[in-house]
Order: sequence, then C-alpha cells, then structure tokens
Amino acid sequence: MYKAIFIFALLPVIGLMFLSCDEAASVLNPETIDKTKLVPPLGLHSVTGNQNISLFWYTSNYEDDLDGYFVYRATGDYTNQSSDSSLSIAFTRVDSIPATAPVDAVMSRMITGLTNGTTYSFAIVAFADEGKKISYPSNVIKDTPRPDINSISLKSASTGQVTGDDTQAGFDFNTFTVVEVPAAGYTSANGADIINEAFDPGRGANIRAWLAGMNGGGLQDLGYMADLDGADVAPPQGYSAEGSSIAVLAGHVYAVKTGDNHYGKLIITNIGGAPDYPIRFNAAFQTQQGNPNYKAQETGFSLGIH
Repeated sequence: MYKAIFIFALLPVIGLMFLSCDEAASVLNPETIDKTKLVPPLGLHSVTGNQNISLFWYTSNYEDDLDGYFVYRATGDYTNQSSDSSLSIAFTRVDSIPATAPVDAVMSRMITGLTNGTTYSFAIVAFADEGKKISYPSNVIKDTPRPDINSISLKSASTGQVTGDDTQAGFDFNTFTVVEVPAAGYTSANGADIINEAFDPGRGANIRAWLAGMNGGGLQDLGYMADLDGADVAPPQGYSAEGSSIAVLAGHVYAVKTGDNHYGKLIITNIGGAPDYPIRFNAAFQTQQGNPNYKAQETGFSLGIH
C-alpha cells in the first residue's frame, strides 16, 4: 500500500522529466539532474496567504557544492495527474534561493503576486554548479491563496442588555466589509453575513461576546490558537445552526461556513467593554467554492525519485 501511494504522489513530477531538452531553461530538464550527489528537498508544505503562498521544506542536502534551491510552479492541480497526461502546461522556475551547506534545517520562501481563488502547484529542487545540476524534485503540493483582513472591529448590536450601533455590528465575508445588521428575516444574496449580536455585561472581566450564525451557514469554535494560521482546514460538520449564536472567547479561532458553501476563519484578538462592547478579529476567506483548506498540510517526506 505504501509503495502505491508513493508512486501515485510522484507521477506528475516523473512526467515533467520527459519535457523536451529544447524547452526553456526555466523548465525542469532531465539532463540537468545529478543522480549521484544532490538529494531532493523533503516534506514540502505551505501556508496559505493573501495573494501569496509561503513554502516550507526540510534541508536534505549537505554537499559542499550545494548552491541553493529552485522553486517551480504550475497553475492548476498537478498532484493527481497520471504519467501520460498532457504536459502542455509545464512547471516553470519562479524563484531561486541561494544556500550553502550546511544550511538551516527548515527553508522557506514566500511566493507573491498570485491570484486569490486560483489553485497552484509547487515543487522544489536543490541545485549546484550554478544551476547546471539539479536534484530530483520534491513532493508536489497544491495551494489556493485567499483574501484576509486584520483588525476588524464590530460593535454590539442593540439588544436588551446593551445599546449598540447596528450600522457597525455586521460583517460580510464575501466583500470583507463592515455592514449594518440585517433586518429580521433578511437573507443576503451570498449568505455571508456575521453579526456581533449581544453580550452579558454582568460577567465583568469575564465578559463573553456572542456572534450570530451565518445566513444559511454556521460557526464553530476551533479552540485557542497562537494565530490564525493555527487552523489548517475547515471541519466538514459541527457548525452552529443557521441563525444561532455562539460564545466568542479572546484568542479562539472560529471556522466559518457560508450559505453558498464557502469557508472562512477568524481569530478574536480583543473583546472590549462598555458602552459598545466591541470585538476585534482577523479573518480569512476562501473564495474558491467548496474548498475547505485554509492552508496546505505537510505531506511527509516523499521524494521525487522513480
């Protein structure tokens, strides 16, 4: 079973080895692969960003002639392609990272200028002799950048406990803007409204905010995390019922599912006091419908060797 999975994961990389030698130098070229020295990078994984993807991999090459690493990218999902699939869209080199052995155990690079909602595939190779020799590629991963936003502040909506500002109490994930709390029975076109609904001022220092459920979707507490990147994938189930409320705690990350099958997340950075009892949060939203991945998970230590 392990061997089958190993080969399946590497087929797109293997296919790339058969590109014509006449292709541009930026394309993976089998004639440049050093089979005797350079070891492929290990465990390539990524963190999803706003119009960017941060790549991380483990150092695997300690040869004295190591010059660094090349980053290759293709638009689309190349992780499940068979060896006889069309290679009309090739992986091309998009970055070069100088490094001399010995290097840090973990290498990283942020790839910028990407389009939110578009899926990209990535692979890394080690290179030597000024790029004339490269290693076999690492494992191939895919990721989809998405928009995010920091320091959004919502005031509490007018309730029996507090008098808030309804024009500053709602947030729309599709437009990433603060909006007026929807009127009773209102349903937004995209089902992406979130409302800072009410508070219990009597709890004093232990005050807890409440967020209303999404129109057609829901919320889920994922627990305390150091930052928003602590959550890597949206849960498939377990969300609050449509229109229900959920307790909000400072430092906790909350999964968001909208009525039109989009996923997002937010982290509560601060809960304020009277008179508006505002909550402040950072948020991210995946514009690709049905994609629950907040960031690409580490895929292990598979190597691009056949």
